[in-house]
Amino acid sequence: MIAAQALNGAGQEAEGATALLEAALAVYDAAPSDMMAAGLDPEVMEALRAALQTGGENPDGFAAVVAEADTSLGAIQARGAEAREVIGFLVRLCAETFDAGVASGQIRRPLDYQTSYGLAVLALETASGLDPEADRALITELRMLVMMWPAAGPVATSVPAPDAQMVEQFLRIRSALAG
Repeated sequence: MIAAQALNGAGQEAEGATALLEAALAVYDAAPSDMMAAGLDPEVMEALRAALQTGGENPDGFAAVVAEADTSLGAIQARGAEAREVIGFLVRLCAETFDAGVASGQIRRPLDYQTSYGLAVLALETASGLDPEADRALITELRMLVMMWPAAGPVATSVPAPDAQMVEQFLRIRSALAG
């Protein structure tokens, strides 16, 4: 929800919702059996996909689906089961979607750029269940990753962080996860 709020603050409500939905769907699509085993309801994800495809034609229904998905994802995070694995998975998808969305310092695929931001935020939110002292380095690196996007959020007109800096940040997170 932080991703959507950041975009909402930048006057990009539709892009905020899209970034959040695409991030959630990217996580689910990458490993549906793992997500179901963790407690994610596949019907919620399919409702989320349908809401995205209709473009929010029914704003009340759209909001209800987003709230239900947020609750479902929050329940998985609250379990704290293998949070570091989930974070590693989210960061890997974040790197892949950033790479797909940005080339040579230019946003080529805005939806991928926005999705990568949503995944970074989900990874940081997942880290809220970790021990703040024992996992300080990881939490700090995740915060730094989220700050790699403009303060106004990942709008299509943003100037993305340089590719080399993003690669370096992803490597720092991998190191923090290993340590």
